[in-house]
Amino acid sequence: MAEDDPDTERERRRAAAERMWGILADVAPGRSLVDELIADRRAEARAEDREDDESRREPVHEACLVVTRRP
Repeated sequence: MAEDDPDTERERRRAAAERMWGILADVAPGRSLVDELIADRRAEARAEDREDDESRREPVHEACLVVTRRP
């Protein structure tokens, strides 16, 4: 059975991938969408880190000190 042949399956998948590359070739010519996505995510991560740093600098509220103090 040729359908169960791993080489045939591999070739079928390779051909499908090449068709998809052809279909998507004009989506963003001259640009790397992967690089843009990575750059966006890194910028978001830096912003999140800044937010975390700022939240750690918030002053401790007096009520928190009262609850945590021991006689």
